[in-house]
Amino acid sequence: GLNTDGVVGKGTVEAMNVPLEYRVEQLRLNLARWHWLPRDWGERHIWVNVAEGRLRIYEHGKMTRTMRVIVGRKKRTTPFISSAVTHLVFNPPWNVPGKMIEEDILPQIRRNPAYLASMRMQLVDELGQPVLLDSASLAGYSDKDFPYQVRQDPGWGNSLGRVLFMFPNNWSVYLHDTPDRWLFHAEMRALSSGCIRLEHPMDLADYLLRDLKDWSPEKRQKLMDEKEESTGKLKQSRVNLPKPLPVHLYYHTARGDEQGNAWFFDDPYERDEKRLKVLWARHPRTRW
Repeated sequence: GLNTDGVVGKGTVEAMNVPLEYRVEQLRLNLARWHWLPRDWGERHIWVNVAEGRLRIYEHGKMTRTMRVIVGRKKRTTPFISSAVTHLVFNPPWNVPGKMIEEDILPQIRRNPAYLASMRMQLVDELGQPVLLDSASLAGYSDKDFPYQVRQDPGWGNSLGRVLFMFPNNWSVYLHDTPDRWLFHAEMRALSSGCIRLEHPMDLADYLLRDLKDWSPEKRQKLMDEKEESTGKLKQSRVNLPKPLPVHLYYHTARGDEQGNAWFFDDPYERDEKRLKVLWARHPRTRW
């Protein structure tokens, strides 16, 4: 998974210096992790390996598509979920989660009163109506008792990009587009606030909606270009999948590919050591 750069850099040296015995234990641990996964994955399904930072689509046991993804960083980890994609939202507005308002947005506003306008964001009340606050009024609220939401308009610069893939879960996590395309070139892609950003979101959208009558990339682009008559803003559009598609978010720091090769990845959430201690306690280590 290292970037091919022809240089024996830090990442290459670290990977080469991992003892073989540890790699064997990694394989053992990740084989055990398979037992935690659902038995029925679906004939067609999406896999996201959070540790690897990659999405794959399988049909009848064969991989048909793959792309890089950006996943949650260590302080805001991506949860491990089995669900099903039910619908897509084109031109989604972004309703910023409360924790991000408290930890990220409010500090930015206090440093720069023009921050919301520069990011095409606005404060809204519980009814979704815009709220105007001056700096003095804003200073009267603490981070914990701030009563408003922050919403970002759809379109250019929106943190969700131009398309959002929705699946039921308890963490408000989803797959989505992103304007930060350059981040996909990083080797370590645990950089988000928990959601999964897609390298090729439009390819995935067209794949998921290919069974809809008359669906095409041209129709999708026309849908994305529609604007609301009253505001001139890009129009939000929901498209339901003909049939929900299973999606599985999991965490494997080692895997085997279709050619029988073993691949190893970093452990961005630092879970291997803890899990190995549990595994060794239950099953004393055997030296190969």
